[in-house]
Amino acid sequence: MVHDDDDSKDVIYRDYVVQHNDSTVTQYSQQKSLDNSFWNFDLASRPDHTRLYHSSIQGVGTQAYAISLAGARHALYSMNIDIPIGPIDIVLRLFCQNNYNAKEYHTLCITTSPSLFSQYKSKGSTAKDTNMGDSSGGYRTKGEDINIRYSARNNLPELLNGGTNFVDQYPDRDDQVNDWTEED
Repeated sequence: MVHDDDDSKDVIYRDYVVQHNDSTVTQYSQQKSLDNSFWNFDLASRPDHTRLYHSSIQGVGTQAYAISLAGARHALYSMNIDIPIGPIDIVLRLFCQNNYNAKEYHTLCITTSPSLFSQYKSKGSTAKDTNMGDSSGGYRTKGEDINIRYSARNNLPELLNGGTNFVDQYPDRDDQVNDWTEED
């Protein structure tokens, strides 16, 4: 594992970019459902409020995508000619894995850990949630965006009124600080 010497600066490595002191990132101890076992980095070994930017290979879901015109053309071609038909999120995953036409195209899909977007979980019965996660029929007392400190949906009235006093879903907790100390 690569550690940077100065955790106050953003650092670019060959495989990922480290952004320190991002106030929109929750404390590590409050992050939910975060599996980085596939990557050669570990958010638990970094100070709180650290975001990593890296290639996306095993993503599932379609919360947010940004794509260039050339990338859109390549994706449309690959998804219609080369990649077997299936759910769109799985097709996008295969496209990002660059298993198809790897020599012909240079696909680069980038994501962040923790993510910038999530599926909103509405207040009320969890039975109406997606089939990914707990849909046992429990009850959620308030809506939330998992791992998103300043949820657009929860802050919609403030946003629409031009305000800046946003509700922080995951305020820092002094008793759960990740102080990151470099191992010998």
